[in-house]
Amino acid sequence: MVLALTLSTATAPKTGKWVALIHTDGEVPASWSETLRKAAESVKDGRVWTEPPAVTLGEAQSALGCAGWGPACAAQVAQMTGATTALLVDVTGTGAGVGLSTEAVLAGSGQPAKGKNEVLLPDTSDDSLRYAAAWVKGSLVDKLPALLIVDTATPGGEVRLDGKRAGTTDKGPVRIVVESPGTHTLLVTKEGAAPVTRDVRLAPNETVKELVSLSAEGPPVDPGVRVGDPKVITPKPPDAPQPPATLDTSGAVVGWSVTGVGAVVTLAAATFAGTVAWDLYFARTPCGANDEKSCVPQTVTNPLGLYHYDAPDREQFFITDGPLMLSLAAIGVGVGGLLAGTGIWLALAGPAEAVEGAP
Repeated sequence: MVLALTLSTATAPKTGKWVALIHTDGEVPASWSETLRKAAESVKDGRVWTEPPAVTLGEAQSALGCAGWGPACAAQVAQMTGATTALLVDVTGTGAGVGLSTEAVLAGSGQPAKGKNEVLLPDTSDDSLRYAAAWVKGSLVDKLPALLIVDTATPGGEVRLDGKRAGTTDKGPVRIVVESPGTHTLLVTKEGAAPVTRDVRLAPNETVKELVSLSAEGPPVDPGVRVGDPKVITPKPPDAPQPPATLDTSGAVVGWSVTGVGAVVTLAAATFAGTVAWDLYFARTPCGANDEKSCVPQTVTNPLGLYHYDAPDREQFFITDGPLMLSLAAIGVGVGGLLAGTGIWLALAGPAEAVEGAP
């Protein structure tokens, strides 16, 4: 568990010279001082970092005659280095863990320049040190980190956060230091098991524990699942049977009707044309040199009874009426053929279009 506390909200200047003073007490590994100092000096937002005293803080305290270590003594040490502001980092090893606090003071006066933050770490492990370093950096930019602890019901899960590998649960939980709190995507996978994906919300200065159960291989979990939300996987129902395609016969009926009309018109016009042509070209008198009205038809009586010409009018039939009737009959044949062709096209195209449009 990580406990933290912010005691004030004063804002330190981000310009000028700063010095990081790491004071340790109790059972704290020596490597912590160097790691935490480098973490502080990695913040380059207008600050210029100066080297701490070459002597230990205990020796500097004795040389300055400080009654005890604290903000006042740290301010004097900072003044020795030429810095204007000191970042005081206290690390105290206790039986309950490691206490860590950060505070910024003005050199010389010892007046607070930035609020004091405190956190209790569970131990002196490498994971705790990484979190402590992120904590020191976050205290300078007012963005404290969060800690995500991920474990699986069975060992061997591979943990990724936002696509980056964070470790495996072979030997216990995976501790992830998140320097940018917010919503992050957690992915846990294991060979032979279905992957589990969750969106995890992390607040600054918060520790979140996630226990993941990896089941047998199955459909992947929706990445949009929130922590704690039940995930219900509903199987997709089988596709409903499609109704049989129905043919729209209305187009075919119209088409064949038009075809019939066209055929009747064509037959009637062709028959009429044939009889006119017979009277006009085949029932003529022999042409003679002495005939004043040679080559006129002998008889002009249509077999259908549609017309009849007496002898005095046969010349008119030969010259004007016959050719005109033949022309009109030819036009009738053309119109009938066009109607028949259009009807056949409508009859054949209608059913095909109906099948294509069927569900």
